Amino acid sequence: LVRAALETLPTPPEGGSRGPSRAPRRLRVGLLDRLGCGDAAVRAVRSALLGAPATRWLRLRHLDEVDLAAGELARVEVLLVPGGHAGVQARTLGAVGRAALADWVRRGGAFLGICAGAYLGTSSPPWGLGLLPIEAHDLQHWRRGAGEITVIPTDAARRRVGLNPEGYRVRYANGPLLGSAPGVEVLMRFAGSLQGRAQEAAPLAGHGAWVQGGCGAGRVA
Repeated sequence: LVRAALETLPTPPEGGSRGPSRAPRRLRVGLLDRLGCGDAAVRAVRSALLGAPATRWLRLRHLDEVDLAAGELARVEVLLVPGGHAGVQARTLGAVGRAALADWVRRGGAFLGICAGAYLGTSSPPWGLGLLPIEAHDLQHWRRGAGEITVIPTDAARRRVGLNPEGYRVRYANGPLLGSAPGVEVLMRFAGSLQGRAQEAAPLAGHGAWVQGGCGAGRVA
């Protein structure tokens, strides 16, 4: 699913994974490391990407706060922000770093946020970057728990990236419940319930698990 989401952001470079025998230009992807990102989440994303056929058109590099301060975002086309703790991610970036990241997206960068990274991409106060005009639902009950849950692709997602209409079992760990807004499309929804979730929390079923939209000249998922 990480690979599918990545494919819906910028168009794969000329030649792509289905291109001619000549070596294609590879999509430059930055993976945010440290900065409140969980080590296990970083390893899982790296493994998913580098173990895929898409690797032929993908060049992955890790970025931390030193890299961002040095302007290394200019060297990538997509920034992938994995799970961890969105509040720590936002505080570590700082006001200047958050503004620089949002500006990079609005000028044409692509942002792919997973779990904590998805919170960061919303307009949820106090640490959302405002990349999409949506807020995480029922944020006061964000500690919903962790476990496996089913996600079901919408018709739009099935047409675009050929996902299994029966859905996928994925690991959930306190991620955001997302919705749609003008210019924001839901591509996958939660189905069923999470065992052991906080009883007062809003149910996951029906809420967006994967949304996508534009931000200036950039794209956000």
